[in-house]
Amino acid sequence: MDTSGISTFVAYDDLEEDTVLGWAFDKDSTTKASVQSAHETSVLEQKDKVLNPLKYKKDSPVTPWQIRADQELS
Repeated sequence: MDTSGISTFVAYDDLEEDTVLGWAFDKDSTTKASVQSAHETSVLEQKDKVLNPLKYKKDSPVTPWQIRADQELS
């Protein structure tokens, strides 16, 4: 592994959120904001699915093979 391009070293225990986000997003705040917004939207949707499951329930018709299986069991 080539480490010649590393100008500073930060020990794992000394890492801070801003430093890591700076590495991840190349200090581009618009990219950071859009990624965080997308993740926030996803988390809120998952939360809503847990809190309001009936809102996401799909009315799926019974398949023909399920009907035949039920008739055979009767």
